[in-house]
Amino acid sequence: MGEKKLSAVSYAKAFAIILVILGHSLSQYQRLGGVFSAVTATLFRFIYAVHVPLFFAVAGFLCHSQHIGHYYWKKVCRLLVPFVTFSLLKIFYSNVISSDFAHGDSLASQLADAFLYGRLYWFIYCMFVVYLISPVLWIHKSVAWILIPILIVVNALNERYHFWRNDDFTPFQIGRVSMYLVYFASGYAVRNFIKDFPSVKKLRPVIFASVGFVLGAVFFALALLGKFPQDYLCGLVLTYTLMLFLTGIALLTSQGNAVLEKFATYSLQCMFLDSFYKAILFALATHFFRINMPMVFLLAAPDCVLSLATSILLDKLPKPVKFAVGL
Repeated sequence: MGEKKLSAVSYAKAFAIILVILGHSLSQYQRLGGVFSAVTATLFRFIYAVHVPLFFAVAGFLCHSQHIGHYYWKKVCRLLVPFVTFSLLKIFYSNVISSDFAHGDSLASQLADAFLYGRLYWFIYCMFVVYLISPVLWIHKSVAWILIPILIVVNALNERYHFWRNDDFTPFQIGRVSMYLVYFASGYAVRNFIKDFPSVKKLRPVIFASVGFVLGAVFFALALLGKFPQDYLCGLVLTYTLMLFLTGIALLTSQGNAVLEKFATYSLQCMFLDSFYKAILFALATHFFRINMPMVFLLAAPDCVLSLATSILLDKLPKPVKFAVGL
C-alpha cells in the first residue's frame, strides 16, 4: 500500500478519536442537564453515526490473513490487557473517588457490568469480539461481500422484531457486534476491492469528499426538518455517507501531519483516558461555571490534549506499564 494511503488511514483513525472525544463531551453535557438546540442535536446524531463505525472500518481495512495464533495474541495484548487495566481503574475510581462510572451498587455487579456486559468500555469489548470472529473473512474475499448484506438484513429485522438487544445490556456485546461487524467487513471488502481493481486508485479523493459533503448536507437539512428517520437503514446510509466524506478529507490531507499521526498511534489509549479526563474537566468546570454549549467545545480541546499527552508519556514508561495499557 502506498505511503499516501497509509497516511490517509492514520488520519481517518485520528478523525475518529477526535470525534469520539467531542461526542463524549456533548453526551456529558446532556447528562448534566444541558439542552441541545435542533442544530446541536443533529450534529450530535451525525457525530455518533460515524465516529465508532469509522474505527471499525479502518480496523477491517487493515485486517489481513496471517497466523491465527499470532493474530489473536496481538489482539489480547493490544486490546484485552488494556481493557482489563482501565476497567479495573474505573471500578477503583467509582468506589474510592467518585461514583461517576458505577453501574452497580455492589462490587460483584460492577465486575459483571465491566467484564460480562463490557459497559465501561463497550467499544473495546465489541472490537475484541469482532477481531475474534474476523478470521472468517480470510476464507475467501467473497465472504465479506456476502456477510455485509446478510448482517444488514438481520440488523434491520432485529430492529423491528427485537430478537436480541443491541444496547449495553447484551452479554459479550453480541448485539453491537452484529451492527459493527458490518463496518469492519466493509473496510475489509474495500481493501480487497482496491487490490483487485487497480483502476479505482485513479479516483480523485476530492470526489469522495464532495459527494460525502453534499449528501451529508442534504441529510443534515432533512434531519433538522424532522424528515430523516432514525431507523437502522437510514442510519446506515448516513454512516457510509459521513465515512465517505472523512475518507476523502483524509486522502486530501497533506502527509506528515505530526499531530494527526500521534492521535492515530495512540487512538486506543486516548479512548481509554478520555473518560477520566472528561469526568475531571467537567467536574472542575461545573464547580466554577455554569456549563453552556460553547464551553463544551472548549472542554473537549483540553480533553484531547491531555489524553494524547498522557498516552505519549505512558509510552516512555517501563515495559510492564506499557504492556498494561496496550503499548
